[in-house]
Amino acid sequence: MCVNKCSDNYFKFDNTHCKICDSNCKTCEISATNCLSCKDATYLKGTVCVAECGDRLYENILNNKCSDCQETC
Repeated sequence: MCVNKCSDNYFKFDNTHCKICDSNCKTCEISATNCLSCKDATYLKGTVCVAECGDRLYENILNNKCSDCQETC
């Protein structure tokens, strides 16, 4: 039986299996650490979920992603 879509916190491994994402990922694809979205209190920085975004970035609570600060910051 083929799998069309995996539930949140899982990614499609092949046509018949879903595997679990990294513990901070809400959704992922291709591999467990290739996050598309993050669980609460973490933010997407590239393809990784982090608690803090770091220098020149801010935690955007609207989309749970790390976003670039304005150049004046």
